[in-house]
Amino acid sequence: MSTIQPIQVVAYFAPTARRRFLTKRGAATAEARSRIKKKYPSERSDYAANEPGWSWLDLPHHEKLLKRYSNILFRSIPKPTP
Repeated sequence: MSTIQPIQVVAYFAPTARRRFLTKRGAATAEARSRIKKKYPSERSDYAANEPGWSWLDLPHHEKLLKRYSNILFRSIPKPTP
């Protein structure tokens, strides 16, 4: 029977998202999404005044914005030292 052994792995922490990720790409994407949400917060819709809500996901090129920002953050993450 095998025993469970502790191992050390490299984990990346996204401070704005407040989570740890096992991949650099996941951490960069989550951090980019969190920073965009922080800069452009969503607005709730007011049904009584017939005003629609707003979210940065409603932008026509939100996928391109997220991809570009996450690539910038991805390149800024230093390589782990062995």
